Amino acid sequence: MIDLNIQPIKNGGNCFDDVLHTVTNWYGLDFRMVHAEGLKFSFHPASLDKPTLGMRMQLDFQSAFGLMETFHGLRMRLHRQLPPQEAIRLLEEQLGSGHPVIFALDDHYNPWSPNFGLRHDAQHMMIAIGFDPETRGLLCIDPFFEREKSMLSYNLFEQGFDRCITVEPVEPAVKDSTSVLDRLREFVRGELDQRITEAGMQALAEALPGLRLEEETRGCATFGHCLLFVSLGALIMARRNYALMLHYVAEATDKPSLSTVADECDQLVNRWTVIRGHLTKLYSQSRHGKDNAAAQDALTSQMAEKIHSASKAEIQMLETLYDLLGKADRMVEAREAVKTSNVEMLAAQHWVHVDLIPYFHTRAIENDADTADIDGEGYHFARGPAPHGVLSLADMSFAFPARELDDYDSLLCEGQVIDLPAEPSKGIMLLGCSSFGDYQAMLTVAFDDKSTLDLKFGFSDWWTHTPVDGEIIAWRSKAMRRGMGELPTETNLYAKKISFSAVRTPVRLHLPDLSNIHLFGLTLWR
Repeated sequence: MIDLNIQPIKNGGNCFDDVLHTVTNWYGLDFRMVHAEGLKFSFHPASLDKPTLGMRMQLDFQSAFGLMETFHGLRMRLHRQLPPQEAIRLLEEQLGSGHPVIFALDDHYNPWSPNFGLRHDAQHMMIAIGFDPETRGLLCIDPFFEREKSMLSYNLFEQGFDRCITVEPVEPAVKDSTSVLDRLREFVRGELDQRITEAGMQALAEALPGLRLEEETRGCATFGHCLLFVSLGALIMARRNYALMLHYVAEATDKPSLSTVADECDQLVNRWTVIRGHLTKLYSQSRHGKDNAAAQDALTSQMAEKIHSASKAEIQMLETLYDLLGKADRMVEAREAVKTSNVEMLAAQHWVHVDLIPYFHTRAIENDADTADIDGEGYHFARGPAPHGVLSLADMSFAFPARELDDYDSLLCEGQVIDLPAEPSKGIMLLGCSSFGDYQAMLTVAFDDKSTLDLKFGFSDWWTHTPVDGEIIAWRSKAMRRGMGELPTETNLYAKKISFSAVRTPVRLHLPDLSNIHLFGLTLWR
């Protein structure tokens, strides 16, 4: 029995990011330079084989493997169209040589996936770390589902295998800091000269008036599986990963000024999550019979305008990056510029729970009437481990009456104004999650002296943990779906503490109009 004894590491991105992080960590390597060309995007003309907007979006330019070998010294080879019998022999050979193998399995045949036996999706990646020659079963880990050693039978492998990636350590071509910076500068110059991504974004914006959601979602089990939504998610993740890559280069090359550009790139992520949020709003309106031509035109026009704005901001960010890569840092000043305040770490000693029940209008946690539905697809949190009345963690506390309520337990952020008790406070705490991806937005606090303060806040998707603004997991529960019962997937609510610059008396909270963000609790603290 072969067993490489590798532990899964959840990176917080998609399943490929998770397996890449796990494998490279096991080899003692990094992986973040694979995102050095990750901003690339193009939008193809409409054709018979690409009739929808989702089909016309291209984000995969097959550069990650070459970058992994060049910068980090791990050769990755993709093996497509292998019969399962040949694939299992290749896996046994690689595992016998001490090399884990990444492989894609159709989720329909993945026994720990919520799609097991229900839906086909051949894009899910996991890692083979062992082999049983008697049963021909594979010992696997699945970082995305946080699944440790699990045996996958040969029968399921044979039915669900799609492709695999073999890995082998080699000598990297780019080793020293100067070469890393020079090579990255070449990539940035190429993007600025060719403007392929900018042209693609403009073409996407111009195509939005022709958006037909019924065509984009045809044949999809849920809205979250339609190619347009998935592609927007991939575009968002690419920008998040690019920011992480810049932070890595800043540290690895002792060039902290790059972290300021990484922060700018993070703001691009926020712009695109708002765009995707508008798409979800369009879908929600159509599902509830609220769609009409004027409403759709207004939303698609807003989306197009925001795409133009995001594209312009991205070019400006790359121009700044190109200049910085060609200059030496003034080290002390640069480090001071990227320091951030740790006021959020100040311990809270007094809490005032804000009563949100009058504002609640959605049900996200299981109830006796079976009306819970967090995403319009029938999915929701299992109620089992819900606390009674109050949820406490670290130095945070929230009113959490979900178990006691028969109807609503949360709200969607749709521009509401929440009245606050006039209580001197150091800040606010928020309990919530996002659906259909990770989302950030701005909320506004109004104070008793007539001043206001805009604050960034956001939450990870309830289905997977990808911190978007320093939030932490506050409560975990199994997912459920109407008609199916409890699913094996763990889902999360998140908590975030935000500080004011000084003790102040807030009187109102203006929520953003981004209905992908769900709010369950709100607390004032000092």
